[in-house]
Amino acid sequence: MIRYHTWWPSSSDPYYQFNQSENTTRNNYYGNNYTPHFFIDGNIDAGSNSSGWSGMIANELNADAPLEIDIIGNYNSSGRQGNLLITLRAVSPITNTNLKLRVAVVESNINWLAPNGTRWHNQTFRDMSPSTSGIPVTIAEGDTLEFSQTFNLPSPLNPSNCEIIVFLQSDSGRRILQGAKISVSSLPPPYELDPFSLIAPADYDTIETCYPSMIWHSSDDPDSGYAISYRVSLSLDPSFIGAFNSDWLSDTTWQTPICLLTDSLYYWRVMAANGHAPDIYSNQLNRFVVVEPGCPYLPGDVNGSNSYNGLDITYGVSYLKGGPLPNCPQCDCPDSFCGDVNGSCTYNGLDITYGVAYLKGGNPPVHCQDCPPIP
Repeated sequence: MIRYHTWWPSSSDPYYQFNQSENTTRNNYYGNNYTPHFFIDGNIDAGSNSSGWSGMIANELNADAPLEIDIIGNYNSSGRQGNLLITLRAVSPITNTNLKLRVAVVESNINWLAPNGTRWHNQTFRDMSPSTSGIPVTIAEGDTLEFSQTFNLPSPLNPSNCEIIVFLQSDSGRRILQGAKISVSSLPPPYELDPFSLIAPADYDTIETCYPSMIWHSSDDPDSGYAISYRVSLSLDPSFIGAFNSDWLSDTTWQTPICLLTDSLYYWRVMAANGHAPDIYSNQLNRFVVVEPGCPYLPGDVNGSNSYNGLDITYGVSYLKGGPLPNCPQCDCPDSFCGDVNGSCTYNGLDITYGVAYLKGGNPPVHCQDCPPIP
């Protein structure tokens, strides 16, 4: 049963107002000019006198249908969207022409006191997918056809009260050859990817390179035949307006190909997709700050003068004989790192020798690779 609502006796009928265009199209399709007006199997005009309806319906139930319709699918409650797989099997000869497959959404148990005194409304037409025009079908005895069709349940529809009605109708005479229905509440959710989380950079991390690497846990699809790809998004805006996106990746790590701005707060997240289940984002949206890499020091400057010259050699000789410690800044580096000029990550007599040679025109200082100075 599908109940189309019209613009009379009141155009303020909320169910007509909800979908004026398609209600009007279907009303005109049947050439209807009064209400209530009942059509059985599309081409039997049962008028408005309900006393004869039961017998007319019984007669139609005794007539064999030339085909069968099966419906399976899923419904995503968060997106309020569903997917249907509709199977038509022709079990007898089909003589009707100009066949159209139509998919309608109806809602029951909705409360509105109509001008005619009716309060509870059932099988109320809400929508047709993809449209009232329907999907053209050519089918003969022995054929099995499959159709995929999406549907939507926008607010204020209550999915628990909705059904999907699928029927094959001839536009030459309006005869409905077969119909089937399924309740939205019986449709399982679609395949869903497993949630996954970000690893590094952790939230509010400080990164000392403008080419940071992103690392995250993998997701999974219960149907293992569909590989998952990932896309990293980086942005200075928490809404990811103007975000920089990576290519689609099969791995769970990615290094930025561009040098990021220093002293800036970045937001990052990862999308997982495989074209089978709905796309999902990582559980977190992490933030990190890029800072200038390295330690603020000049290799060889052990007396804190911000230059490297003979006074540092004298200071270093004194230090090696038990004098004051090198005047190095506070950094996460080896002991006395600022005196290292030969790249050994230690400070000893070899650095004094290297430094003397440098001041006489030799090779320039080489800093410890574990403690790079700020350029």
